[in-house]
Amino acid sequence: METTKTDDVACSFCGRTQATAVQIIAGPGCHICQRCVQLCNEILAEGSPADPILADNHDYRAEPERTELSDIPTALALHHLAALIDLAQKIESHVERYVQALRGRGVSWRDVGEALGTSRQAAWERFGRKPE
Repeated sequence: METTKTDDVACSFCGRTQATAVQIIAGPGCHICQRCVQLCNEILAEGSPADPILADNHDYRAEPERTELSDIPTALALHHLAALIDLAQKIESHVERYVQALRGRGVSWRDVGEALGTSRQAAWERFGRKPE
């Protein structure tokens, strides 16, 4: 692997640019900063995430910090956006599977709605109707 010093390169994982990262390593089609390498090493060594955002007790419903987005280059932000859409579709598919499995167990729409943070009616309208 080669290290790179150009200003237009950013970490493919966190979006840090060369200006804010100590070092960025270039790989085939991606780059990784020293901080992300360190985090990966900690995860592998300890078997648990060291970064609070990866911890089991992280509140994934919390609004992400918007200041971080301003540091991400536009091309990388567009790449992340496409990846997020793909991830959202996969998550939606898993949510639908879970809802159907829970309904198959006889779990009420009220309980499903409560778990989804919505009403039973909204849960039924989203997941209960059969495709036409």
